Amino acid sequence: MFVADTGVGGEVAMKHSILSEGEHVRRAVRWISYDRLTGTNLTALQLVGDAAVRFDLSPLEEDWVLRMLVEHLDEDIDPDTATG
Repeated sequence: MFVADTGVGGEVAMKHSILSEGEHVRRAVRWISYDRLTGTNLTALQLVGDAAVRFDLSPLEEDWVLRMLVEHLDEDIDPDTATG
C-alpha cells in the first residue's frame, strides 16, 4: 500500500507499508496472547500499551485491541470463584 503524503512546501513523499493491512494488529494480538499464556504480571492496559509501541498501532487500533482483550478477560472469569 502506497500513500502520498504532502509535506511542507507541497512536496509529495511516498510511504510504503511492508505489512499487509491489519497484519500488525494480528501480530500484536498474538504477542499479547503469548505473554498472557506465559504468566505475565502486567495488566491489560500495560500489555496493550507495550504492544502498541512494539507493533506501531494507531490510537484507534490500540483502543480496539484493549476492548477485545478486556472483553475476553471478562469471559475468562469463573462466576463461582469471582468476588464482588
